Amino acid sequence: MAYLWWFFVGLFGMHHFYLGRTGRGLLHLCTLGICGLGWLADAFTLPHQVRSANARIAQQDVAPRADAPALNDPVH
Repeated sequence: MAYLWWFFVGLFGMHHFYLGRTGRGLLHLCTLGICGLGWLADAFTLPHQVRSANARIAQQDVAPRADAPALNDPVH
């Protein structure tokens, strides 16, 4: 999905917002993809950016929630 965002509205940084990179998204939004050079560079770095975002999401899914009881806590 990020590839479609990049291709169609990448100059506005929408793919960065989709990947959770708000700072880069704002930079691209304000500079039209850093005058197109950032958009072009993203063509080569987007696979790595997607892998990083997926790993970050997977890490959040694995981490225990703060309100969840620990495994060795007795259940009442």
